[in-house]
Amino acid sequence: MNLTHPWFPLLVALAVLIHRLTAGSWRQWALLLVSAGFVLTWKTGSVLAVLLVISISYASTHLAGSDRGAKSRVIVTAITLLTAVLAVFRYHDQVSRLLASLGWGVTVSGAVGVSYIVFQAISYIVDASRGDAKPLNLRELSLFYAFFPKFVAGPIVRVREMFAPGQGQDPDDATFVMGLVRIFYGAVKKFAIADLLALGLVDRVFGNPALMSGPEAFFGAVGYTIQLYADFSGYTDMALGTAMLLGYRLPENFSRPFAAVDLSDFWRRWHITLSSWLRDYVYIPLGGSRVAAWRINLNLLVTFLVAGIWHGSGWTFVVWGLMHGVGLVFERLIGVHGLHRRRDLSLGLKIFAVAATFLYVALAFVFFRAESVHSAIQVLERIFTGPATFDNMDWKLASALAAGFFLQFVPRRIQEAPARFLAALPWPVWTAVMLLGAATIQYLSDVSPRPFIYGGF
Repeated sequence: MNLTHPWFPLLVALAVLIHRLTAGSWRQWALLLVSAGFVLTWKTGSVLAVLLVISISYASTHLAGSDRGAKSRVIVTAITLLTAVLAVFRYHDQVSRLLASLGWGVTVSGAVGVSYIVFQAISYIVDASRGDAKPLNLRELSLFYAFFPKFVAGPIVRVREMFAPGQGQDPDDATFVMGLVRIFYGAVKKFAIADLLALGLVDRVFGNPALMSGPEAFFGAVGYTIQLYADFSGYTDMALGTAMLLGYRLPENFSRPFAAVDLSDFWRRWHITLSSWLRDYVYIPLGGSRVAAWRINLNLLVTFLVAGIWHGSGWTFVVWGLMHGVGLVFERLIGVHGLHRRRDLSLGLKIFAVAATFLYVALAFVFFRAESVHSAIQVLERIFTGPATFDNMDWKLASALAAGFFLQFVPRRIQEAPARFLAALPWPVWTAVMLLGAATIQYLSDVSPRPFIYGGF
């Protein structure tokens, strides 16, 4: 069951009802039961992956002991096993073919959410070994991984965020209504922008670039960047909004990424929980910025190579990751690294920096979206060699492109104004809004919703 499934609003309503009727540890058990039911709606691989991750995490944090050497060996073993779990389920097709070639009639199915829960598990095990996270009991650990609002595509949550003081308590009126509004915002981003761009422009450009004009290929590349943002941030809005209804504040994943003035600024704003995870558990352990210049550059390349491989096994993801790594190294070499920290940028220079960063990010995302490196190169060639016509563009696509780009610049206080207004009204209005929101999402879901893009990672 995805967040766009017609039955998902009913699952959320059931979870909210149970949440209101329970307290203490019973509330966690009840929420875990709902989350387990959600996980069971996916393939067997998802269930097996969650059980394996829970088992490895629990064993490693409760059996490590106090001896430093033994603890290190347990951590290394646990991370190795978790990486193996990620590899088996993330690249299940290749694993199945390998098993078939060995004469084993075993087919490995994919596992939704495995990339996210494995990264969460690694952070938990490392943080627990450092004393930065308390060892969780089995109930807490299971809820940490299976919590249904974030199960499909994150955000990548740390233990200290999931179980911070006040988490899981009954939300106040303003928080509850803000949760409803965020779910609605997420649905609008998903259906009115992301899916419209995918069906009307992006799929056609990447499906057969030879038939596109130069401007259409260009807007197809830009359109995919906006589609990906609307799709992923739409999912995040729905996930965080659902969690808010249950009294949980999950970390934000986006902060106006298209306003970035350099690549390091972009990664402070885009998929924030992944970029912070890569910083804390890959880049800094490699030496971070505390080493010689050549090592810093190498650390950046390795970190973003890991980012590419995390997204998929194809060479397209490797190229995408390395493009960001090389871009960050280039910024350091020409002295524009950290441009976002400068307060003396003129308006003209800032606009140029934002445009240049966005175009480079869109160029890299061509490889992210394409089925192969050759296909990506075809799209890029078409941008510069195709005829200058707009035969396949219309006002709906232009509106979706503009909305997807400029809506992120709307101040948060304006986005939250409807929630503040509704929170001041009597509770029957909230009920009406919740029912209307559920009906709207269910209606939109009936229009052949596409899977969330990051649900595949």
